Amino acid sequence: MIPRLSYFQWHPFSVATCDIDKNVEFYIKNLGDWTKLLFDLAGNPGKPTVLFAYLDGPYGSHSIAVDSNKY
Repeated sequence: MIPRLSYFQWHPFSVATCDIDKNVEFYIKNLGDWTKLLFDLAGNPGKPTVLFAYLDGPYGSHSIAVDSNKY
């Protein structure tokens, strides 16, 4: 949930970074009304933007084992 967009809308997204970094990155496709607002709020593509968000989860399992080379 991103407070600058709405306090009542939660959207599921997958994390796109490794846990080595202290930052979390998400890749979100601009597809509907809410993601259009997020895209406009984020600014120019390719330039980092800081937004505050509330996160819930994790749900499911990792796609790869971070402590081995098995998928």
